[in-house]
Amino acid sequence: MKINRVVILVLLAMIVFTTGQAMLHPVTADAAGRTIRKFPKALRGTWYTYNQHHLYRLKIATTAITDNDGRTIHLHSRKLSSYPKPGTKAIHPTWVTGLNFTNKKEKWTQVYGWYQAAGAGDFYRVAHYKIHGKKIPVLQVASGAGIWTDVHGFQSKSLARHYTHKHFHGERYRD
Repeated sequence: MKINRVVILVLLAMIVFTTGQAMLHPVTADAAGRTIRKFPKALRGTWYTYNQHHLYRLKIATTAITDNDGRTIHLHSRKLSSYPKPGTKAIHPTWVTGLNFTNKKEKWTQVYGWYQAAGAGDFYRVAHYKIHGKKIPVLQVASGAGIWTDVHGFQSKSLARHYTHKHFHGERYRD
């Protein structure tokens, strides 16, 4: 009897969690019900972050993201209802898919691996913060179900060195 209650409680918790996730990340797709074809213009450019005494570069182009080591992922669009079959051989390991959505009045782009069946993926958005009296665009890179900020990117190396570890008001961070 106790086992049945535990199973039912676990199933209910999973349903509530899944429903909550769907409500937390409302999806915005194009009219054809597809994932995005291009990264938003606000994200595009070269961004720098400074972490553990190293400067890192992230280049976001129209349909690709290249990291500091030259690894590139390529954005590809597909129908929202179309996923590779489970167990499919990964013939496109550098392909990703993306979605634009709004959460708490913030516009985000969520990026998933082409074969990714679970997990939150990575989140990107550009916020504008006042630094030295000027509004500066800051790339916010986040992850997890709570869209927790992992790192900030800046358009100059000097800003990255000085402000990468700054916590900006209103952002969510892991405890």
